[in-house]
Order: sequence, then structure tokens, then C-alpha cells
Amino acid sequence: MRTNHRPLLRRAILPLATFLCGAVFGSIATSEMSAATSERSAEAAPQVAPPGYIIGITRAATSDPNALTAYGRAAGPLAAEAGMSYLARGPEVHVLEGEWPFEGSFMIEQYTSLQSILDFWYSPGYQEAKKLREGLVDIDFLIAVEGLAP
Repeated sequence: MRTNHRPLLRRAILPLATFLCGAVFGSIATSEMSAATSERSAEAAPQVAPPGYIIGITRAATSDPNALTAYGRAAGPLAAEAGMSYLARGPEVHVLEGEWPFEGSFMIEQYTSLQSILDFWYSPGYQEAKKLREGLVDIDFLIAVEGLAP
């Protein structure tokens, strides 16, 4: 007895093969379109500089709570122009490993970029403002680092 496989071919295998070919070609076309769109987006999107950070440990060298008011008035607007915002500050540090020989306040300031920090820090305006904190603050360290690109 001979079995006729043509109905099976027409009803099952042929539609399945057609579907698989369509899925493969559709996937290739979608992949190419996505790559072209990504390339155009990358060309159109402006490059954004990674943020910059100042990290430091400082201590007040005076007990006068108003001693740094003049410095704050002079330096604050200059730092704001550079995009400064505080990410963390305060006296409490939890050492998870190693040694922490510092006393004082820990701070992390974020800026628009490392270059904005350097432009701010070495500007004539900030160099004048820094003079207003001389003798009022002991600095263990202040470092500037570049963050990761967004």
C-alpha cells in the first residue's frame, strides 16, 4: 500500500518551511534596520563628557560657625557654574576594610566634567576665593577624578 504524502506536505511541511524562511529573512532585515538606526543615532547624539568628582577630607580649624561665610559667598557661585552638587558629605565614615587615619568631614562633589573642575579650580576667581579660607580649614586631601561615561 502506497501512502500519499502530498497532503501532509501541503498542510504541514510547506507552511512550516515558509514560516521559517520568513522568520529568518525578517530577522536579518530587522537586524540591518536596527544597525542602520543605531549608526544614525550615534552620529546624531552629541558626545557627553563623563562627570568629574572632587573627593576630600577637611576639618574646620576654627570653632566660629560663621568663619567660612565669605568663602562660601565667593566660591559658591563659581562652583555652581561648574555644575557642582554634593553627592555625600559629613563626619561619619564606616571603614569596611583597611585603615582610615583621617578625622574631619568627608565629601564627594560632582561636577559637569573633570575639565569643568580644572577650569573652576584654576580660575582667577576661585584662586581669590581660596584665600578666604586660609587658616580656617585643615585639608587632609582633595582629589579630582573623572567618573564613568553615561
